[in-house]
Amino acid sequence: MSQPGPIKMWFITWVWNHTPTCKEITRLASQRLDQPLPLMTRLRIRLHMTICVWCQRYLEQVKLVHDAAPHYAEHVEHASGKCLSVDAKQRMKRALSGKEAH
Repeated sequence: MSQPGPIKMWFITWVWNHTPTCKEITRLASQRLDQPLPLMTRLRIRLHMTICVWCQRYLEQVKLVHDAAPHYAEHVEHASGKCLSVDAKQRMKRALSGKEAH
């Protein structure tokens, strides 16, 4: 992958310095589900998305969960009622704690 040119680097740096941080974006992603955000905040989020694929993905995932959650109750009855056996749970605990006997 080649290095971005000087104009692209200037743009990325400018956007980085004038938009919310990724940590702030995660907070705002949840906040915007509860209440409308001010126009300037929405524009800054959108601008941040032009340079940050990780925040783009995070917002897509938050939206997916938000859209799917109301339908959970409709489908919960179709979920399997099967659980792991006590023996299987103990084996998993031992494996996760690093005490699995080989």
